[in-house]
Amino acid sequence: MLEEYDQKVTEQESPVKPEWKPTLKDILKDTNQSALFGKMLENENSQYLAERMVKGDLDEKDIYLLEEKRTRFSIKMEEVESINKNITPEKLKAYARNNPDFEKIIKLIGPEAAVNIYEKNMGEFAVTDPDRFNALSEQTKNYDEYFSGEWKDLDDRITNELSKKKIDSSVFAKALAIEDRHDRIDAIQASVKKGYNWYQKIGNLFTLGDMSNNTARKLEKNKIVVDNAREELKKYQSGIGEMLAYSTSSNELIRGALAKELIGEKVEVFSDKGLNEMGRVPTEEKIQEEWLQYKARNLKKWKDTTPEYQDEMKELFLDSQKKEFQKKLDTKNSGFWGSIFSLFTSVFNGIKKGDLK
Repeated sequence: MLEEYDQKVTEQESPVKPEWKPTLKDILKDTNQSALFGKMLENENSQYLAERMVKGDLDEKDIYLLEEKRTRFSIKMEEVESINKNITPEKLKAYARNNPDFEKIIKLIGPEAAVNIYEKNMGEFAVTDPDRFNALSEQTKNYDEYFSGEWKDLDDRITNELSKKKIDSSVFAKALAIEDRHDRIDAIQASVKKGYNWYQKIGNLFTLGDMSNNTARKLEKNKIVVDNAREELKKYQSGIGEMLAYSTSSNELIRGALAKELIGEKVEVFSDKGLNEMGRVPTEEKIQEEWLQYKARNLKKWKDTTPEYQDEMKELFLDSQKKEFQKKLDTKNSGFWGSIFSLFTSVFNGIKKGDLK
């Protein structure tokens, strides 16, 4: 009972749960997330943290720093996801209509290709160019807040009003868009009458059409509010377009992807190796451990072999270990973690065949 009571009171005292997910362990286990986290460390000149981490040599200050970086990284990845939700061909067209600079970019490659460029590079952009990314993220947040707030509230209010009157919202939208006010009211009135039941139709006949006309005029007044809301929406769309245009023209990563798209080269998604793909840091202790396992698996009668044969096997083992480790470093996309692991290649110069037990 006491545990349940403590849990309930804790929830009441702290309704907002701590953001423990994803943990740093989760991030490092995921190839893409781990590679991006490494990019962020590199951009912030924090390679020393990565080196200490893979060596298992963290001090108290390092732990606090890693948690601070984990928190910021997690927030950035959430923002990347939010931005990418607003990167669709139709939305890019809307941003382009409301921002001439971004329109030029869309005219160069088209909205579908632009989606490809931004989605594949947004994560790396977030961790390597935080100032520009933050500015884009801020514009996207403003747009989302308006679109899911005032814009949605207005849309819900008018839609509910139309539903009660059994008016087709698509038909009403087309009628409301008619420029001439007299023609607009006539079109709205026609949509009103379509929703009438038999006794409403009779009532409208008795009033010589005044009933439907009055309803149409009341509904037509929504045009001013809708037009104002639309102008406000266009401002937010223009803001996103402005930041996308600025990021594309001024960021080397995005600009390079644009150039590849223009000449028909494949725009590759960020694919550096994660920490989880690098294996273990080579130390003398771990090499000794690997040797004992190798010997147990492959050299069953080790004690019965000659010293010359034993020396030859040890040399072959050390050479294979070094080549396997170097292979990970030599791949095109070894990335940040490859550069960290390369710091430990000297261990192979320090350990000799005579050191193997």
